[in-house]
Amino acid sequence: RIEDSTYTGSFRFRARSATDSTEVYFTKGYFYEVPFYKRPPIEEEIPVVSTFFTCRINGVTFNPLSVNASSGSTSLLGVGSTNSVIIRLILPLNIEPGTYPLTDFSVDSEYRASYKSGIFEPIVQSGTVTIISHNKDEKSIGGTFSFVAKGASTINITDGKFGFNY
Repeated sequence: RIEDSTYTGSFRFRARSATDSTEVYFTKGYFYEVPFYKRPPIEEEIPVVSTFFTCRINGVTFNPLSVNASSGSTSLLGVGSTNSVIIRLILPLNIEPGTYPLTDFSVDSEYRASYKSGIFEPIVQSGTVTIISHNKDEKSIGGTFSFVAKGASTINITDGKFGFNY
């Protein structure tokens, strides 16, 4: 019975000797409330990532001087910046691993990105963010991203990788 973790039943079988042709028949075997234990499912451990941020801006490696993240009631903000460039990502706080489309910060969307260099702030046209892990208990998220922003010129953000602890 599953409800109390026991087996009750009957059995029969024929046993043969390995050394000669002797056989023994068991015809009326019974067992009653033999306990068994179900192992609890093994929980998958979700990693805690180190804080990092990197990408390529029009093919040139971008390693920010500052990487930080924070959360609000429904979203989290991750930022990588130098003295002249700021790249931001906004994601929903309850985001699960998977791939999602990115839009510009000016669009009402759960998945947004922005690029700013001085006064130049082109509009994100398209992009994706892939969440590889999100440990909500430890407030740690890691993934990849890329996007295209257009203004006076086109900015291609590629090979983006991040680890945020918010």
